[in-house]
Amino acid sequence: AGEPVCSGRQKIISMLFADAVGFSKLVESQIPVFVERFLGGVRTVMDRQTHAPLTCNTWGDGLFFTFDSVAQASDFALDLSDFVNSGNWASDGLPAEMSLRIALHAGPAFEVLDPVTRLRCFNGSHVSRAARMEPVTPPGYVYCSEAHAALVALENNAAYHCEFVGNLPFAKNYGVFPAYSLKRRAVVGVGPA
Repeated sequence: AGEPVCSGRQKIISMLFADAVGFSKLVESQIPVFVERFLGGVRTVMDRQTHAPLTCNTWGDGLFFTFDSVAQASDFALDLSDFVNSGNWASDGLPAEMSLRIALHAGPAFEVLDPVTRLRCFNGSHVSRAARMEPVTPPGYVYCSEAHAALVALENNAAYHCEFVGNLPFAKNYGVFPAYSLKRRAVVGVGPA
């Protein structure tokens, strides 16, 4: 009884996977600071967005968010990157080199009610693709898939610039795929900020 676990229908969503670089080197006494300052800062960035994510999940230093559009995902990713890259983490008692790898992808996914957590989530092969892109993203950068970059171009969104960085071998032998670096366009001029 109750709500169905999976309707069997897919929805086009934009997905963000991120990983805190340097988390594995934290000592136990730094974990509460990481949760309060780093993850608390992620929440602050979320609260400042015009649109809330469809779903959000964390596990340790990993983040997984889903959005209705590439614009919403791009805004959040770049704001999140700005927050982490501008942080003075050493003053908070964390490693100065704390950083974040952020990967974005867009594609169809099944909207499900997770039978374990009883929370709404998305699942499918495109979620796996987004997850496999994150580990090959350099610290401090926002990378996106060709699908995400194509939707940015299709929407003719002047706020972003997607620059091809090459065909990258994704993690866990998932395959080789085109990847793009996502940046804000400069307020003045044509190039990326």
